[in-house]
Amino acid sequence: RGLDVKWLGIILALSSVGEYLGTKTTHYLSRKNQKNVLIVLGIAIAVFVCIGGITTTPIGGAVGYFGVNMIYSPFVILLSDALNSVIDDKYRATLLSVSNMLDEMFSVVVDPIIGIGIDALGFGKVYIWMSMIVIAAFSIIGILIRINVWKKQPKEA
Repeated sequence: RGLDVKWLGIILALSSVGEYLGTKTTHYLSRKNQKNVLIVLGIAIAVFVCIGGITTTPIGGAVGYFGVNMIYSPFVILLSDALNSVIDDKYRATLLSVSNMLDEMFSVVVDPIIGIGIDALGFGKVYIWMSMIVIAAFSIIGILIRINVWKKQPKEA
């Protein structure tokens, strides 16, 4: 049993509203302790990916999709801000270009693997594995940022 096509437009529209709401909170979140906000947002993304993978109903998948869309935008903006704060001006454009290129290359390689995995194992199992990978990746990013980025900045009062 899958999602009826008539609901697809509604779910995509609602997820766009979620993305808008998430983006509107970015300014507020940027005034908070950024390292903790990034960790919490990363964990929340992984939780919503798990919800989308565990659920057996289209509504559960829609909730997972809505949640990821709502949280991903502020996460990326705050992560980029944290990285930009430690990159020297003369290297910033090059590093951002390399980062975007790697992101696109990663999508080209990983998206077909995800498709093959969904065909072989099913949607739920693949998304559970992906959520575990996301949790591990965000944990590593959080640790690296905590070690390197905020060590170089003055302590908050």
